[in-house]
This record gives sequence, structure tokens and C-alpha cells, in this order.
Amino acid sequence: MSDYKPIYFEYFEVYYGKEINLDNFEFPFSKNDTYFCVFNPKTMKKIQFRLSLKEDKKWIEVEELWNYKESQEIYITRYLHSIYDDSICQFNHIDGSINVYMNKEYNKRYASQISSHANSHIKLWLIKGLIDIKDWAKLILYYFDDYDLLIDAFTGKLTEEIFEEELYRK
Repeated sequence: MSDYKPIYFEYFEVYYGKEINLDNFEFPFSKNDTYFCVFNPKTMKKIQFRLSLKEDKKWIEVEELWNYKESQEIYITRYLHSIYDDSICQFNHIDGSINVYMNKEYNKRYASQISSHANSHIKLWLIKGLIDIKDWAKLILYYFDDYDLLIDAFTGKLTEEIFEEELYRK
């Protein structure tokens, strides 16, 4: 029995997914008409956010962008739209979609903030009702592909800081 090694802690993420700790959640809900981005300099992947005020509610848009390649003809990205009500500190609308871009449009989109329109926008799901901030964050973590980039956004580690860290490492 000296070779016995419990595996339930080592393989927890395989069976149950990553543990989500949102204790240091710092998402800038207080800002309006703001764009920000998290970026992985190794993969060139980015997740962009747009916060805007419409009809006294905060609209939060999120889109996950893959690295642009000249040889790729079609790009499919995940997009999320949500509406946050400051008066009750909860969301009342969240929907997930995919955006389909042809190469030329994606090249423009990759180089800009969330404002360009895709060649096709397909809504996949919609949640209406009250959703608290931590449940909204968990939903986004499960919907988008890059867990680590989203945790960076949720803990205030935005693009400019990531670039500074990379510069200091060299």
C-alpha cells in the first residue's frame, strides 16, 4: 500500500471542471461607454468588452476573437449581450450568439472595438429574469473558450497590464 496515491484532488478538474473563485471580482460595472480588452500575446487571442448605457440600463457586450490569418476564409466567434440594472445590482437579460465573418470583414473586426457587424449573427440562447453578478460571471466563464483571459478581465488584469508584464519578463 505504499504506492497508494489519492487521485480525487489531482483529477478534480477533469471530472468537475475548474474551480471558480470570484472573490476578487472587479468588473467595472460603474463605467459607461467603455471598451476594454483582455489579450493573450502568445496566441494573439482577445476578448473584447463594451459597456454602454441605453434606456437607463447598462448593456454589456462581449466577443471572443481568434487570431486573424490571411489564409482562413471564415471565422466564427462567440458573442454575448447582457443588460445590467444598477438600481437592483442584477442582470435581467443575457443572450449568447455566434458571429460569422468572412475574411475581409474579420480582418477589420479584429483590428477594431465591438461595433463592426458580422456577415451573420445567430442567436443561440436567451435568459430573461434576474441574474446576480456572480452567476453572470460563471455563465460567461462556461460560455466562452478562454477561462484564463476571462479571469483576467474579472480581476482587473486588462490588456495594458499584461503587455507591461511581458515587457518586464524579457
